Parts: sequence; structure tokens; C-alpha cells
Amino acid sequence: MPLIVATGRELMAQEIVREAQKQGVPIMRDKMLAARLAELPVGTKIPEDVYRAVAVVLAWVYWMEGREPDG
Repeated sequence: MPLIVATGRELMAQEIVREAQKQGVPIMRDKMLAARLAELPVGTKIPEDVYRAVAVVLAWVYWMEGREPDG
């Protein structure tokens, strides 16, 4: 189950993005999805109402890495 692992605004958000880039995490910008997920505390399961948007992000990450999901 996907979880919220970090959240922040302005300078904190910039630091999260910098650290993600340092760790090789692909970055996709989606203001509407980010705003929805930012409402949730860290450690929260991603709610069903945003599964489709999260699935699009995950598909993009797989594509960027030249991979295909298992199954």
C-alpha cells in the first residue's frame, strides 16, 4: 500500500525534491495531485480517490526507468 513519506511547502518542498533527486528518485510535477496529497500527514495510506492519479505517476516512473510492472 503506497504511503505518504514526506510533505512540505516552499523551502521544505524544494529540499524534499533536492534530496529525492540526489537519491535518484524520478520527479513528476502535478500541482493538483501534490495539493491533494499535501493535505495528508506523513505515514498516511494514499486514499482510494487518488489511486488513478498515483497509478499514472507510477506508470511514468516505470517508463522513465525503461521497466514494466510485474504481472
